[in-house]
Amino acid sequence: MNPLKKLAGDTIIYGFTTILGRFVNWLLVPLYAGIFPASEYGIVTNLMSYIALLMVILTYGTETGFFRFSTKDNSNKVFSTLMFSLTGTTLLFFIVAFSFLPGIADFLEIPDHKNYLTLLILTIGIDAISSIPFALLRLQGRPIRFGVVKLVNVGVNIALNLFFLVLCPYLEKNGIHIPFYDPAGGIIYIFIAYLIASVVTFLMLVPYMSKFRFYFS
Repeated sequence: MNPLKKLAGDTIIYGFTTILGRFVNWLLVPLYAGIFPASEYGIVTNLMSYIALLMVILTYGTETGFFRFSTKDNSNKVFSTLMFSLTGTTLLFFIVAFSFLPGIADFLEIPDHKNYLTLLILTIGIDAISSIPFALLRLQGRPIRFGVVKLVNVGVNIALNLFFLVLCPYLEKNGIHIPFYDPAGGIIYIFIAYLIASVVTFLMLVPYMSKFRFYFS
């Protein structure tokens, strides 16, 4: 295959699936707006606005560094070092965030909804750790696998939103009780959907972590 055509095709897959993942919030806006009052949906919008900033801070350029320093001879060492580094800083993030959770909730003006923050913090941490396996797939030239994982993330997120926010309320109204569903849960199911989607994504990336070694440079 012509190298330029392959590069163009790979770029389209990487770009489209990544943008689609960011685009999912916009796709779900009409659903949220039709179900929740502005005051409740405003909480979601406010919390989600911090995700991009925190992801930049928590990954601190490691994806770019992985591409910059990985060679055929040392890619295992670079991958392992960055995984150790990201895992360590993510655990530190968890410790700090959960230690100051009440204060953070007060600052964000949601003192009665610390559970939203808990779910969001876990989601951001898992996504941060997943960034290097995603970078590995790109380095290995596996755009199809990269795209499939990204699309599964989007699909699981949308499916769970529809399940919790549309199907479960409909069943409850018709006398069919779902044991793990609380009709008063409200927007917490948005954060639950995001967390589950991130966990599924991470589990799909685990088989591609064979390069990991107990090594840190």
